[in-house]
Amino acid sequence: MSAGFFGQLGYKAETAWGTAVTVDEFHPGWTSGNPVRDHPPLISKGIRGGRRMASVIETGAKTVSGGVSFELYSSPMNVLLTQMYGTVTDAGGSITAWPAAIDQSLTMQFGIPDVPGTVIPFTYSGCRFPSWSISATAGEIITFEADVSAKDYVTGTALAAASYGTMTPFTFIDGSVSVAGSPLAEVKSFELAADRPMRVEHYLGGSLIAEQIESGQSSFTINVETEFAGTVVHDLANTEVAVVLTFNDGTDSLVTTCNAWVVGTTPNVSGVDSLSDFGFEAMCIGDTDAAAITSVLVNNEAS
Repeated sequence: MSAGFFGQLGYKAETAWGTAVTVDEFHPGWTSGNPVRDHPPLISKGIRGGRRMASVIETGAKTVSGGVSFELYSSPMNVLLTQMYGTVTDAGGSITAWPAAIDQSLTMQFGIPDVPGTVIPFTYSGCRFPSWSISATAGEIITFEADVSAKDYVTGTALAAASYGTMTPFTFIDGSVSVAGSPLAEVKSFELAADRPMRVEHYLGGSLIAEQIESGQSSFTINVETEFAGTVVHDLANTEVAVVLTFNDGTDSLVTTCNAWVVGTTPNVSGVDSLSDFGFEAMCIGDTDAAAITSVLVNNEAS
């Protein structure tokens, strides 16, 4: 009998969208989720002399998508960071990323164990991330969530042999938030969420989607839950400030700097026996995409 812990996730950048390659990086922090197919049939609505049941069915449009959850590790992360943002510069051990056209696609292979004990390889081609988020909560491991859109998947590709280096995930202990140059105290949680609208459409001549391309303006938003500690941050509403989200374990780090427009919010009194909460919200904006938000990843991953 098999169980979820027999599963595995590998990925690799494709040289041409939708043309699968052999995966060679394996994420030690995959926790759940994989893209699934939505492939409803086309049912004839022809009127056929009193027949109550459908009698003609043809193949319809196929869409493959779904959420994938990870614990956030510093590596293997370079390929994922490129997919998240679109453009990176690699200084050898230091990756700088900012929003740009997402030209890269991934092959992702999920090893999914069946009940009899066989790990079945589901190999997805043409994978891109229309949205993603990084979340930190006090007392927990940092998480990375990606919404994956794929061209298709097959089950006939051999399962790649997974190997993992010596790595540990970022945790809440490694995290910090600063606003307008000052660190926030009593942070309970924060989230950086990205929405990268993409065309996911079918056209005449095939059941699979065409290549996903950008179809709208991207948005990057920040939400921070803290205890209310005065009006300094509250009074930044409707102004532009620098917001820095940091994970640093002493060796590796991921630092995201945002030029942020602060959304006005108000502290909340939640009860007689609780402290007042304050939710800080901000939107990343800038004269250039890189000025709006930039992430710098430092790790020991080969270029």
